[in-house]
Parts: sequence; structure tokens; C-alpha cells
Amino acid sequence: MSQLVMADGASERRLTALEFQELAAVPAAVEWFANIRNPRTRRAYQADLRDFCSFVGLAGAEEFRAVNRAHVLAWRAQLELRALSGATIRR
Repeated sequence: MSQLVMADGASERRLTALEFQELAAVPAAVEWFANIRNPRTRRAYQADLRDFCSFVGLAGAEEFRAVNRAHVLAWRAQLELRALSGATIRR
């Protein structure tokens, strides 16, 4: 993505067709996670995801589509049994 196409004004930038395609292919979850700037928050979310995947027995990201509200509620109940703080559970 090193080529830039400039519009009429020298300061306007437009995506190349290749850049557009590459960005369109980015999964929504990756895009969302990339927006988290705080390294501590990123680490906490990564740990939460590992914990959740372990709890429900997910082997890969493609299996997330099968997760439903009941799975999340069961995990939340498990977190409450572990006496975690409300903020941690809501995260």
C-alpha cells in the first residue's frame, strides 16, 4: 500500500484500487481491535478472549459465529462465581 493517488488538490489523498480491496478484506473484529490504543486494555481484552474461548471450547476465530447469547450468559455467570469485579465482568 505504498502508492498514493492524489486528487486535484495536492493535499487530497485517495485510495488506490488495491488499497481499497485490502481494507475491505479486513475482518470487522480485527478492525475493532486495532482501534484500542491503550496497551493494558489490549492485553486485558486478549486475555478475556482467550478465557472465553477456553470456557466455550472454541478452537478458532471462525467458530465465533456459532456463539450465542446463552454462551455469553453462561460465561458471565462463571466470572461472577470467580468473584471478579463488576468492571472486569462488564469488559
